[in-house]
Amino acid sequence: GLSMNMEADGAGPSEMTRRMVMQGGLLTVLSNPKEFGTERVQTIGLFPGADPIDVPENISRVATVGFTVPGRGGAYYVADSAMREADCRERRLSTFRAKDGRFFRLEISGPINLEVLGLRIGMAGRFAKANAAALREALILSKTIYFPAGEIDLRLPGGFLLPSCDGMTIAGQGWQTRIVGYGNIFSIPSLSDLKIENMWIVQTTNDGPAIQSYHENIRNLKLIKLKITIVDSAKCRNNSILIVLDKSAAKYGSAGLNGFIVEDCYLVSGRMGIEIQNHGDGERCYRYQNIHIKNSTFCGLPVDNGMGVSLSGWGDNCLVEGNKFIGCRGPNIEIVGADRTTIKDN
Repeated sequence: GLSMNMEADGAGPSEMTRRMVMQGGLLTVLSNPKEFGTERVQTIGLFPGADPIDVPENISRVATVGFTVPGRGGAYYVADSAMREADCRERRLSTFRAKDGRFFRLEISGPINLEVLGLRIGMAGRFAKANAAALREALILSKTIYFPAGEIDLRLPGGFLLPSCDGMTIAGQGWQTRIVGYGNIFSIPSLSDLKIENMWIVQTTNDGPAIQSYHENIRNLKLIKLKITIVDSAKCRNNSILIVLDKSAAKYGSAGLNGFIVEDCYLVSGRMGIEIQNHGDGERCYRYQNIHIKNSTFCGLPVDNGMGVSLSGWGDNCLVEGNKFIGCRGPNIEIVGADRTTIKDN
């Protein structure tokens, strides 16, 4: 009942099925209906959205051939007797209703490809709001999500505020995933164990750093294999990464930022590559600890104070190692009040 294009590496059917579901493929799927293992599955075409559809009573699992267009974002959905109308309204990109009153939800077996929730590739259609909605709902459904390859519109005024949820991983398909925003793309609230990796982020305006956080409490933030660039140095005069801290977290006995790894990144900034900034409040207590910036490249910083890395104001246990600094008009590395800092092999 399932037709596949086998890849040249000789992957078997079970592996190919996994890849196609993960990638939102299901380019040619089940006829109406066929056996899939021991279960009957019916193809319903594109994701139906808010319009109830006919699903025979003996069918509890259906497949789509795409979300808005065939071949992009196909997935499986299962009937869920525990769901109610309110659930469907809250998760409108991953649920739908049958005419007999049953609710179907997206079947999740691993990381979520944002295309199964309606994310669109390309810049011509002004897809930013729809793409933000897909990202927002995906992070409700799973802690591990990924963007597909291609150019993705995320031009949102003020950027996208991530949920305050621990243990999230947001990944791309390497630098083939190109996220285009205004100045700010991702804002980080108080959370733990966030990883953003394997994507290219493009700043097109001057309305904020690409990745930013202001006065939050963050544990174990990892930025791995990111490329962050600007379109025009005359228009984009902001940081690639900015984290602003104060003493508010110290009363809980720990620094506001504890555990921050930047590794294998390539940053072309309009001002500074990475800035950890302390807002002076007169009290000596650590604002950040355990900072590792490794094996990254900082280049093309066009302004007089354009720095690669700036660590300021009551930090502790920092490592800046194995990086390249190219064309910084300001200092490559600025250390202002970071205790126990090691700088080597840059």
